[in-house]
Amino acid sequence: MEREDTRQSGTGAPVIDAAGSRRGYRRLARIYDWLAVPWLTNGLRREAVARLELRRGYSVLDLGCGTGLSFPFLVDAVGPDGRVVGADLSPDQLARARERAAVAGWENVSLVEANAEELSLDGQFDGILSSYTHDIMTSPLAVERAVAHLKPRGRFVALGFVRPTGWRAPLNLAFVIFYKVLRVPVNWDAETSHRPWTNLERALGRVSVKERLLGTWYRAAGTKAVAGDGPESRAS
Repeated sequence: MEREDTRQSGTGAPVIDAAGSRRGYRRLARIYDWLAVPWLTNGLRREAVARLELRRGYSVLDLGCGTGLSFPFLVDAVGPDGRVVGADLSPDQLARARERAAVAGWENVSLVEANAEELSLDGQFDGILSSYTHDIMTSPLAVERAVAHLKPRGRFVALGFVRPTGWRAPLNLAFVIFYKVLRVPVNWDAETSHRPWTNLERALGRVSVKERLLGTWYRAAGTKAVAGDGPESRAS
């Protein structure tokens, strides 16, 4: 089978403030695990990994892996013969992720420092997970680059927060205060913040979306189609 070209295509415009993100997460890396409240979100991460439908021996990309909070579930899903690659643009976050993998003894986990909008890795993956990566999912270029690294019929699952609109708009104040007080580097005013799965939908076609917490949280899942696949096969 001919391998799909994963080099940057040049379409789309960069929108991620890479330098600002590196500065922000240099400061937040030490407390990131606390901010991510894993005692509350681990179940959501586990559910997201289950939607990837990974098998033993598969390869999976954790895009915007942060400190590696999703690694336990990904490693368990692909087994010792599988491969987990974590990519993040923050060297400070990756240092924490590297320490997590070393302590756990995960020899099949590798880490790459990379801006999602410039992603260029060898080969393709059976699945891609992108959890709480608002700036990645609201960047058309980043999602395009990620999908180029996904094998045909591979699964892409994203989860994170949604900017409240309509009758839920007052809830937006809580997010604004949280991000401002902690100086979290996130583009909460991105055009698709109210619907962060938009770029994934454009890249894959129909995706399934589950919303919780009064529509302020989402999980989107879709499948990369091959010739002959109908739209019904792309989301589940």
